[in-house]
Amino acid sequence: MSMINHKDLILGTSLWGWTVKKKECFKILDIFYNNGYRWIDTATNYPINSDKKYFRYAENCIAEWIKNNDINDLKIISKIGSMNNLGDDDINLSYSFVLMNYEYYLDKFHSCLKNIMVHWDNRDSKLSIESTINALKVINQNGVGIGLSGIKNPEYYSVLKNELDIEYIIEVKHNIFSSSIEHYRLFYNDCRFIVYGINASGIKINGKYNKSNSLIVRKRDYQSKKRIIIINKIKKLIEKYSDDTSFPIKSFNHIGMIYAFNSLRVDGIIIGPSSITQLMDSLLFFDKLKTYDTKNIYDKIIDSII
Repeated sequence: MSMINHKDLILGTSLWGWTVKKKECFKILDIFYNNGYRWIDTATNYPINSDKKYFRYAENCIAEWIKNNDINDLKIISKIGSMNNLGDDDINLSYSFVLMNYEYYLDKFHSCLKNIMVHWDNRDSKLSIESTINALKVINQNGVGIGLSGIKNPEYYSVLKNELDIEYIIEVKHNIFSSSIEHYRLFYNDCRFIVYGINASGIKINGKYNKSNSLIVRKRDYQSKKRIIIINKIKKLIEKYSDDTSFPIKSFNHIGMIYAFNSLRVDGIIIGPSSITQLMDSLLFFDKLKTYDTKNIYDKIIDSII
């Protein structure tokens, strides 16, 4: 059973079909794969753009690319539960539906399916969650990993770690503005955390945003007083290191990667490039992160956000 290695890089697909067209998705997959990376994060409801015709678009792109290139060694995380891509709470995590999803993705991704992850579980009913847990046990017994993301009551899932001798993958948002890692503290010794949103949905230090920027298309607040204060501090930090010949830092994305890479408990970092340029920048910077000690820069980032 495949598991996230310490400080793995994972390709996110939440904007595929939204701001990233199919041709670009395929190019991104080509480059990511050819650089030796294998982990892909997707979900039934990606992209969550409220356009029903794009429901399952991201996963369909992945499946098509796998078939076209005869690939059998990707490591795909499939998040399940959502019944649409409208961004609402319409989910189905019943025993039969979870297992049906498992069979569906096994047929779709074959050996590339490595993890089925419960997504957006806002239920308060312990009884209904127990049925989901029983389905996850079956999936795990069949050799596929299991995980959690966006869980309102993670304590109800803690029975899993007591009954199965495995490590879970738990996916959380984690950046200099917010983090959900502590929400899953019951799993600290029994899981691998992978983090998304490291650049806070595309924060731009220069304050210039085009219409395809993730913050704009998702209609996120990026101009709160607190954020602006922190961004100005980070801007000064970037200016200090931008001309460093040994380890130049040029963007908020670089800051986000340094922060995630040095954060306690973080095992995998999800990147969501919407262009080849962004992907190459992240890959090159991640390679440097693996060889360059950035703990002192991380400490300065911490000082900036306190």
